[in-house]
Amino acid sequence: MRVRYVAVLSLLFTAAFFIEYTPLWPRVHIPYDLEYFHYPLADYAFQAIRHGRFPQWDPTIYCGLSFAGNVQAALFYPPTWLMFTAALALGHLTLSYQALEDLVLAHVWLAFLLCYVWLYRGRKLHWLASALGSGIFAFSGYMLLQLQHLGLVCGYAWMPLGFYAIDDADESGRWQPFWKLALASTMCFLAGYPTGWVVFAVCMIVYAGARKESVKYTFWTAFALAGSMLFAAVQLLPAWEATRLRVPEVRYGSVSGMRDPGFYLSYLVPNFFDFGLHVDPQTNPGKDYLYLGASAFVGIALLLYSRRYVGTSPLIAVLLACFIFLANPYGLAGKVVGGSFFLSQLFNAWYFLPGITAAIAGLAAIGLNWGLRRASRPIPTWMIVVVAGLALVWSARLAIAWAGGGHAFSTGWRSATDALIATALTGALIVVFAGASRRSSICVSLSLLLLAAAEYKTFGTSKRFNASAGRSGPNFAHAGLTGLKRLALDLTGPPPTALRHTGLATPQGFDPLLPAHYQAFIERAGHFRSDREFDLPPENESALQILGVGHFITSEEAPFYSRLVENPHFRLLQPDDSYYKIFEFLDARPSFGWEEPAADRVAEMIGWQPEWRAFRVRSHAGGGFRLAEQFHPGWSATVDGAPVTVQRCHEAFQCVALPPGEHRLEFRYREPLLIPGAIISLASILLAVAFARRVGFSACARLQPRQRTSLAKKPSAA
Repeated sequence: MRVRYVAVLSLLFTAAFFIEYTPLWPRVHIPYDLEYFHYPLADYAFQAIRHGRFPQWDPTIYCGLSFAGNVQAALFYPPTWLMFTAALALGHLTLSYQALEDLVLAHVWLAFLLCYVWLYRGRKLHWLASALGSGIFAFSGYMLLQLQHLGLVCGYAWMPLGFYAIDDADESGRWQPFWKLALASTMCFLAGYPTGWVVFAVCMIVYAGARKESVKYTFWTAFALAGSMLFAAVQLLPAWEATRLRVPEVRYGSVSGMRDPGFYLSYLVPNFFDFGLHVDPQTNPGKDYLYLGASAFVGIALLLYSRRYVGTSPLIAVLLACFIFLANPYGLAGKVVGGSFFLSQLFNAWYFLPGITAAIAGLAAIGLNWGLRRASRPIPTWMIVVVAGLALVWSARLAIAWAGGGHAFSTGWRSATDALIATALTGALIVVFAGASRRSSICVSLSLLLLAAAEYKTFGTSKRFNASAGRSGPNFAHAGLTGLKRLALDLTGPPPTALRHTGLATPQGFDPLLPAHYQAFIERAGHFRSDREFDLPPENESALQILGVGHFITSEEAPFYSRLVENPHFRLLQPDDSYYKIFEFLDARPSFGWEEPAADRVAEMIGWQPEWRAFRVRSHAGGGFRLAEQFHPGWSATVDGAPVTVQRCHEAFQCVALPPGEHRLEFRYREPLLIPGAIISLASILLAVAFARRVGFSACARLQPRQRTSLAKKPSAA
């Protein structure tokens, strides 16, 4: 089937598959990290761009962080800018949450389409086998489990393009197809999750190395991956600068790995863990949904039965490599990776799951291809009707049970019955397809696709791991809380990242870019309840004053509530009839001012933007001036236009020495490596395009006239 037809049909199918996530039938929305982490980042960037400002600094959490260096913001990912452009064209004042959900769902479609192109054009498989294999890749458990993680979904979608590039180069014997791998690698990195890119790179190197000319293709693969980092330098260099300052986070070592056999049951049993929206959220904590589907089971069984393993070694190598890093048997992989402090921060066992799904999708498609194309005796029409009818009945049963909320499904081992029935029906349809007439094969094909879709839809959508009831996006606006004073939050408060929507800021947060010097300050001012989240005790008034805290948000259920009520330095704001209770800190100070306040020392803010602060200061004797914003190499200061040195004070903040008299003091932030990174990216892209055009022209010129004529007459491939 021609790829352009598949592109249109699969786009329509994806919209129908996720219909309850769209305004067409608004029932649920994607929750958790997409709602409270990724959406605030995207909306912050959109708001800055709408106001004509390129976002380089984020003042809303942790007393400021590099925004351009925060790779999870996906600020330089091209589809992000397509989303922004569409929102601006529609005249939106804020980025709708639906726009970000649509971006995620569009990448599910992209994953299917790119996988289809790889299997159909790169692997030369039957169109139906390619479609079923692409369904395993795009709609099975891993992808549906990850809908809340924008960077993982977007990076995962580009993996088949990398495989296709290597297969194309192997078949043609040329290096030129590796441009597709460089593109896929660049997009995977810019998508916003570096650990996902590490898995991508490992899979590509293993896939290239498991061939006859392993040295040749491994070299070109490594070259393409390295070149992609030049294309992505606009993000890579700022991210490296921000990472250099953060708290080191070792993620992989000898004790890492998923070794519990129960973890792998969710690959095989669709509802082993009940994730229905009707189930208590505390049920099955820490469990995952990774169901592969009947198409995968039948495809792998057919591959083993046929014993035709030609061309499967690269996929088997990827599967084994990812499993070794995932399971880390005897801690061997962890000992190798853990020997490097740098690699131990980039590797993560759990994030090798996409490589496993990708390899199984490819292997299953090869097995399905053999089953669909094998020679077979003609099958009686009545048998085809019976098998297709049973498949349609079972698909309808799944759809009806899903529409009813999933109450009718078995859980635990009993749920394996659903997988066995779907597998038996899928296998029977493959058998009758091989012996069906052309007209009957269309009916069988539709039954196969419908059965696969019903399985993935029933067990993978509107579930607790990727859905919450309702369509409203996050909204944590608090009446009366405006200005530059920061908010302190306790355990029951709103997520710190969500405050971006209100224009408010907090010294707390949840981000892997937590700076090490800021952690040192907080360890004395408060206490950490996780590696990134911490509490600020209301009794530590000096720390609250340095941080510029003006209000405290809590609730009656929180441990700080009674302490705030009894503390004379806090006042409960009225009305207090909502869930959140807001206390005003009566001794609050702004997040800027003289280190040693005095009657003759005046500091007035006259300008504020995230990357620029201006003050009018006056004193008789001069002194130290503090800006309680994270110390970062990108900050500079001027007094009356003349540069002054910015020094780090109180472990994490900025101070400058001021002379006597009245002066204009300005602080400016410019991401140090943004412009160099942009120059490298632009120059690399231009050089690559120029080189590709020159190589393409030279190759065409070397063809004889008769060869060029024959190529021009040759019909294009589907």
